[in-house]
Formats: sequence, C-alpha cells, structure tokens
Amino acid sequence: MSQSKPPAEASKDAAPEDVNLKHGKPHLPDRAEEAHNLAVEALDEMKHGNKEEGKFLLDEAKQLDPKAAEEVVKSK
Repeated sequence: MSQSKPPAEASKDAAPEDVNLKHGKPHLPDRAEEAHNLAVEALDEMKHGNKEEGKFLLDEAKQLDPKAAEEVVKSK
C-alpha cells in the first residue's frame, strides 16, 4: 500500500497563490481608481503645456467615473 500525503501537506507543494488574483481573476483597478489616475495624469499633462492630451485624458476619466475625476480637479 502506498502512502499518500494528507491534504494539508499536499497543498504545500502547490504553486503559491498569485497575490494579484482576486476571486480567481486578475486584480484590475476599479473604475473610480482608474478615473482618479487618469485625471491626475491629465492635470500633469496640462501643467506641462500638453492641453489637448490633458483634455483627452480628463474626458476619459470623466467617462469612467465623473465624481472621482471631479474630486481630483477640485483638489488641485
């Protein structure tokens, strides 16, 4: 008779869990976080004279989450 490992020991041999996975799916920033990041980037572009790129990024941010984008604009 062969000896098998108990389930607890067998799981130790499994590959480590990917910390970027959330419920079996890759973690993606939520819409508010992405909108925030885009709005920050937009303001940075505008600050450096890239008005068209900044406006484009800000419009993208507003489409994702208008409140998050507006909070960034008001805070600057």
